[in-house]
Amino acid sequence: MIKYIFYFLHLLFIFISFFLVFFYWQVLILHFLTILSWYFNNNECIITRLEDKMFDETVIDVYNKCRRNDYKKNNRRFIVPYYQRYPLYLLCTFNILYLFYKL
Repeated sequence: MIKYIFYFLHLLFIFISFFLVFFYWQVLILHFLTILSWYFNNNECIITRLEDKMFDETVIDVYNKCRRNDYKKNNRRFIVPYYQRYPLYLLCTFNILYLFYKL
């Protein structure tokens, strides 16, 4: 049960980072921390790595099990793909510019 709560929180943070940034500037702090963690960890997600250490399974593994995909665990599964990183970079940049424009 704790595992699924942790996975839910991970997905909730992803949702918050993409949708609530239009309403609260404080979400930019979450963006900044996420981008910094990717930078210092070679584009690896810290939360996904933590999930693997704690539960020996990640939210991506659970998703693939539900879809019944043939998904093999490997070391690259912690790396956030560029097509998921770039939208966050763009959104963060856009919102920082908007914040300065608004001031």
